[in-house]
This record gives sequence, C-alpha cells and structure tokens, in this order.
Amino acid sequence: AASAFGSPPARTWGVQLDSLRDALKADPDAVLKAIADAGCREVEGFGRRETIPLMPKFRQYGLTVRSCRTETPLVTADWELYPQFRQIPLAEAIESLKNAGIEYFAMGYVSPGARGDGDDFFRRTADRMNAAGDLCRKAGLRFAWRNHAMEFQGKPGLRPIDIFHERLDPKLVTLEIDPFWISVAGNDPVQTLK
Repeated sequence: AASAFGSPPARTWGVQLDSLRDALKADPDAVLKAIADAGCREVEGFGRRETIPLMPKFRQYGLTVRSCRTETPLVTADWELYPQFRQIPLAEAIESLKNAGIEYFAMGYVSPGARGDGDDFFRRTADRMNAAGDLCRKAGLRFAWRNHAMEFQGKPGLRPIDIFHERLDPKLVTLEIDPFWISVAGNDPVQTLK
C-alpha cells in the first residue's frame, strides 16, 4: 500500500505539560528542549496564565501550543472557590488564547470542594460549557474538556460523564479523552472509547 499510495503522513507527537509544570517553572529552557529533542512538536499548556508568557520559548524550540488549560471558574463562575486565580471575563481569556495562536480553550479541573450540589452542579456546568464553547467558536477557537476520574463516580445515569454526554453539544464542546483517569476510575479506556 505504501508503494501504491505513498508513505503515510508522519505522526505529530505532543505532550500535556500538566505533569511537568513544576519543572517547567524552574527551568523552561531545559524542559522545552528535552520535549523537542524527544520528537514532540505539539504541547498542551498547563495554565493560561503560565503558558502565554512562554509562547516565544515554545516557538524557539519548534513547539506548537495546540491547547491550553484555563481557569475553571471562567466556566463554572465560582471564583470564590478558586482563590489562586484572578477573576477575569471569559471573553478576555478567549481573546488571550486567540491572540497567542492557540487552537483549543481547554476547561480546567473542577476541584472536589467546588462540585456543589452534585447532579444539578454538573447540569449547570454542562450548560455553561456549551455557552463557553459557543463563544469560543465565534472567536475561531474550539472548546475542549478533558475527563478525570470524578466524572465516572456515582450512580450510572447520574454520573457527571452521563450528564455531560446527555447535555453537551458536540458541535460546541470537544472531549479530550484521558485514558489514565478513565482507568483510575476503574473503567477500561478501550471500552469507554467504544
């Protein structure tokens, strides 16, 4: 097939910077050089406020920031539960990613103390994710949400993953599957993908 149709396109490898955030803060040049030397060409930023100032360094090492995690309360609107973040308007955050050339606005992790009233919290959050996704679409970005283990907890049909599956508009919200967290939740990632 390769001789008849030519070689398949080369894969573009990427890495989430979330697990490297401490090392990246300490020595961004060493970390980004190591990522580039390992053959990765794309990254997902671990935080909007930390990623945007590093854009020149990403370019220096030939890395493209395709996606960036953002402050969770931009979507959940519960800034008081996230004192580590400075409150800004959602439109401003979207614009900052757009100006940096980042394609995906990725919603951050919903911390355990911020999950409010259970099912209703996740229904409201899904509706807010759709609204944020619509604003991203209008700005030329895509909205992404990455699962963690907590979405698979609870009674089937009422788990956050079920609520999100039911309420999220796939035209507005992209799911970034994280097989590690699916397995931590006790599920088979392959079956979950199917």
